[in-house]
Amino acid sequence: MSLDSWDHCGAVLMWIRRRGSSPHPGTGVDHAGPCIELSYVDVVHGRRRRPCGRADRVALECRIRQSAVVSTEESPVEHEDRWILSLRGMSVTKISLDFRLVLVLDSDWEIALEAPANLSHGTVHANPSVLLKPKSQDVAAALALFGAKVLSAVAFKSGTLRLVFDTGHHLNCSSDPSFEAWQVTSPAGWRFVSLSGGGLAVWTRSGASES
Repeated sequence: MSLDSWDHCGAVLMWIRRRGSSPHPGTGVDHAGPCIELSYVDVVHGRRRRPCGRADRVALECRIRQSAVVSTEESPVEHEDRWILSLRGMSVTKISLDFRLVLVLDSDWEIALEAPANLSHGTVHANPSVLLKPKSQDVAAALALFGAKVLSAVAFKSGTLRLVFDTGHHLNCSSDPSFEAWQVTSPAGWRFVSLSGGGLAVWTRSGASES
């Protein structure tokens, strides 16, 4: 469709296209990686089309590039009895403690444990698990997870969380009969919460709630 066929009063007409890394012709504005790029902008006044000035085009172009980057974050995958969390390859970049043990990953996902959790290394027979107790701040063994990469992360619909790390550590946290044992949150809006008494509540990226 030709731009000349557009006719909307008081609107900004934008012809956008996807392209790779290259400077935009005539603007000197460069960008890296695929993004939505503004290739043409017109401001319509009444029924007449008046081109924007060069400075206006560049400013609008930069704003659109910054706000229209497509998210590449993988979504968690639901199965009959569990959710596979998209944490594989993410590293533990921060460990904090108040009444919870919180593991922050390098993509701003956050794992918060409030109930006691079992941390083991290797086989259970060779290395008995250590019980982490966030409320009493007895979690020294969790420091071994700093810098570790997640190999597997599963939130069971029964309310149990299971994490496997590239260091050989396994972290398991079951539901608690009295309070929410743990929660996992993402910067995109995903939230998984172990319900008191068992079960799993899930808030999707769109804000919908499931259990």
